[in-house]
This record gives sequence, C-alpha cells and structure tokens, in this order.
Amino acid sequence: MPLPVLAQTAVYVRPTIAIILAMVFGIIAVGCIIKAAQEWSYYRAVPVDGSGVEQQRSMQPVIIWSIASAVMIAATVIAALWRVSRPLTSAPANIERSQSVGAVKILTIDRHWPERDASSIPSNSSLYLWFDQSMDRKTIIDDRTTSDLADDLASDRFVRIWQGGSIASPGPLVAARARSNSAATVFALDPLKNLSTGARETKIFVELKGLRTADGQPLFGAEGVYRWSFTVGQSENRNPPMLGETFPRSGSTNVAANAGIQLAWNTMIDPLSFESGLEVRVGKTASEGQWTVAEGERLTEFFPAGRCGQNQCRRDVRCFPFVGAVSVWVRAVDPNSYPRVGVRDFQGNLLPAQSKALVSYSTGQQLNQSTPRIVEVQPSPDSSGIDPNTPVNARFSTILRAGSVDRRSVRLGGDGAWRARVGTNFTAQQSTISITHAPFAAAAVLQGLISSDVEDIYQNCFAQCEGP
Repeated sequence: MPLPVLAQTAVYVRPTIAIILAMVFGIIAVGCIIKAAQEWSYYRAVPVDGSGVEQQRSMQPVIIWSIASAVMIAATVIAALWRVSRPLTSAPANIERSQSVGAVKILTIDRHWPERDASSIPSNSSLYLWFDQSMDRKTIIDDRTTSDLADDLASDRFVRIWQGGSIASPGPLVAARARSNSAATVFALDPLKNLSTGARETKIFVELKGLRTADGQPLFGAEGVYRWSFTVGQSENRNPPMLGETFPRSGSTNVAANAGIQLAWNTMIDPLSFESGLEVRVGKTASEGQWTVAEGERLTEFFPAGRCGQNQCRRDVRCFPFVGAVSVWVRAVDPNSYPRVGVRDFQGNLLPAQSKALVSYSTGQQLNQSTPRIVEVQPSPDSSGIDPNTPVNARFSTILRAGSVDRRSVRLGGDGAWRARVGTNFTAQQSTISITHAPFAAAAVLQGLISSDVEDIYQNCFAQCEGP
C-alpha cells in the first residue's frame, strides 16, 4: 500500500516533530538513567566516615541525574502522546457515499447528478448515479427479459422519479430508459419526456429503494431508501459539446511515448457515451486502450493498451509506439440510437462528426520518467484564520492523470463532506487538485493527504514527501 503523503498543511509536521522529539528525549533519558546508575555505584563505594559529609557529596549527583531521568522520561511520554493525539489518516465519510451506525458501515451512493437541491437544471437532462462498487444491475434497470438494450427501462420497483408534490405525496411519475457501464458502477436514467411540466420551474424527486451490490449487499441501511430532489428550469439545453484544449497539442512532435491523451470539454460529458464516439489511431490503425472520465466530467483521457514497463511504484505503464503518428477521430454515429453512442453531454446533445482528426501528433524515441511534484499549496502551510469555505488546492509541476484523482488517492481530514477534482492548465502544462468541502467548524485543524496513487499524464507516480 502506498503511504499517504501530506499535500497541503502543516498538520503532518506535528506528528513528525513529535516522533523526533520522543526519540531525542528517549535517548537522553536512557543516558541520564545510565549516569544516575553510575553515580549510585560511586556513592555505594564511598567509605563511611563519622561526619557523613563525603556521603552527602556523593549522593548529590545521584539525585541530580535521577531528577533529570524522570524529566526526560516525562518529556518522552508527552511527545508520544502529542504524536497520537490526532490520527494522521483521519478523514470524514461523505454522506453521499458511506455512513456508519456504531461500528456498522452503511453502503450508499457515491454521488449523483443533479446534485441535491440543485436549481435551473435544463429540462431535457438525464440523471446519473455513481457507485464505488459494482451494483446488481437488475435493481436499477429492468431489461424486460430481452437481450435488446434499446428497451431497457429504469426499474419502477426500485427507482422512482416524480414531478412535483412531496416525499409523502408524490406527483406524476416519470418514465425513463436506463443504461450502465460494463462494470455496473455508473448508471444513466434518460427520461422519455422532458422533466419540465410546463412554463415554470418544476421540482423533481428521486427515490432509490431496495438497491443491492453485485454481491447481494443492501444499500441505505435498515430503511433501505435514499431520496433527493432538485429543480428543473423552463428551458432546454440544445448546445452541442465542444472540444477545448488538449494534451498533447495538435501538431506536437517528439511527444514521449508513455504520454496519455487528455481532452478538455466546455461542458459535462456523458460518461457512458463518449467512448463509443471517439477513435484513437496510430497511423491508420485503431489503437486499443482505455478511456476514462474524471470527476466533474469535463476531462476525458485515453491510455493505450500496450504495456512498456513499470513506473516508480511498480504499476504498469502503457505506451504508444515510438516514432508514430497518433490521432483522435470522431466516429459517425446514429444520433437516434439507444443506448446512446457518440460523445454527448448530460442533455444528450451529440458532438458533430467531423471529417478530420480532433487531435494529431507524433511520438518520439523516448519516455518521460520525471516524477510529479507539488509546487504550491493553498491555504499555505502553518496558516491560520482560514475562511471555513476556502477550497484546499495543490498545484503540481506537470499535468496529472485526471482519472487517478479520487477518494482513494486524495483525502481531507476535518469536519464535513468533501470531494476532490483536478483541473488542467494546458498552457502551463500543470494540474491543480482542488478539494471542495462543506464549511469546517471553527478552529478545526485540517490535513490534506495525497498518496502515490496519483499519477501524471506520463503515468509516473507522485513523488512522496517532496514539495512545500
């Protein structure tokens, strides 16, 4: 297991200093005890005389070194207690992901979109569910006993969506198609009609009940129910997604063969549809590999399947061929097909097919094996009086592999819920991990933890213990 590493705050310094002090005090205490024992042996060897003056003089060093020993032992104990007074790896559970009742962990949803109490959501939006483990697909999707995915519906036994009313008094139910990724960890619910009921905002309620994981574990505790609501605006969103900046830049040459491809979009991209709409080619041949979508759904990445070695953390590195032409193309798709294919946004708007490559570049004859480092953290280490709503940021020396930034690799200690996302500055070729959180309690001590599971775009793992 990679060791957690301080990303942001001086909290990590406290236990480190405590360990050093405890070791120093302990060594001094041992020395004092040895010296006290020596002085005691000298005292026992002094011949007894009538006045007792010599015995008193011999006893004084024994007393002094005994007191010094006691002080150093106490200092060692205090330093050790200071080290363990606040757990280094403490991190709050996100209410959207897991809860605990006593020692029992309750499985729940990782996140969903629209978020709880969101407003002005376009009326032609789909709904999305993310889980941190594979789900029993039948508890979310009714496949209608056919192998045809086109007629899959959200199971009204386990998933209910309704317009208006309340939790106690539901309004009209909303029928929706449903789809998932192959791992059954991400689900999309596509309403058959717009969520809006007319020329005014509409409140939408969602209820998940009786869901189970792939291994049969129930979600949501004893009640077995999870609910949230959001508000839909009057208008639709019919703007197609547009590609923004990319890494590598189109036209780049001599790019390291272990570099992945990262694409930025102007809107959130449907995580279940984008893979079918893009094709990566080496020369004129399609390249096998894996697409991933970072949380926030505005960064997508591709890494080839060909293994070319291991990184510093002994994880496999995938590479394009040396001295090859690499390009990303938009596939022509049927815009009305279901399940949806092609690069689409959360409202189902399709990226227009283009006759030329979105990105094209060439690889060189080398690999990039430089370890990424943190170059700046905000709030600054040792700072105090921070606004409880301030995001926690860590800027890196290079572009990060956005898919490596998740709740496993990035954590924040403190009060309340939090989430980590990564943003890329393509001009500076740097990435910043931003941790957003609920307001922290006054005088809370925060600690940001980033593990070596975080990788850069070249698949090099984060250099632990390096940075401000």
